Amino acid sequence: GTISSNTTWNYDTVFVTSDIIVSNGVKLTVSPGTYVQFSGHYKLDVKGSLKAVGTANDRITFTAASTSIGWKGIRFYNTATTNDSSFVEYCTISYGKATIGTTYDRQGGAILCYNFSKLLVRNSILSNNYASYYGGAISCWYNSSPKLVNNVFSNNSAGSLGGAVFSYNNSIPNIINSTIVNNTAGSNGGGVCGYNTPTLILNCIVYGNTAASDAQIGRAGNPIVK
Repeated sequence: GTISSNTTWNYDTVFVTSDIIVSNGVKLTVSPGTYVQFSGHYKLDVKGSLKAVGTANDRITFTAASTSIGWKGIRFYNTATTNDSSFVEYCTISYGKATIGTTYDRQGGAILCYNFSKLLVRNSILSNNYASYYGGAISCWYNSSPKLVNNVFSNNSAGSLGGAVFSYNNSIPNIINSTIVNNTAGSNGGGVCGYNTPTLILNCIVYGNTAASDAQIGRAGNPIVK
């Protein structure tokens, strides 16, 4: 369950059979081409740093053994800023389901950032993830401003706000050169929703998203969306 020293997953397939905690000050490296399969509703809780960097021809996959049960996603919850930056590049992240537990456990189906900004998600595909509250794929909650560059967000859904990406409370995610398509929110912002916080959306393709209001980009409260 706990990774307490620098570790590299350098295997064809990694089978995850419990919650994984990467300790503060420790780096988990996932090698290109690794297929990470969560056998139950487990999470990857990063208190240190994560370097999951694949290549265009050798992607890294994070997914669930059961698409109906899913897994809890990658969590950066109060991760100390003294750690190295984390990188998720050329990854495919699917069937994360943030559905059980506290408010924070019910948001960010693929990735949750809480009070953490030292994350780059680039050249990745985030699809078929779900959160019962906010941010079907990624939730940025409280002082969390990751960089999300050249990604595809598709077929993610949230029960309330932000079918693909949600931001709140002084969180300013930078969503750049990305495609946000066919995501769904129960209330507001089928594609992206910022709640009383600025959100930067630059050179993105946003279409085919659905919600009760603001189907493509939600502006709950008074955010600045560019």
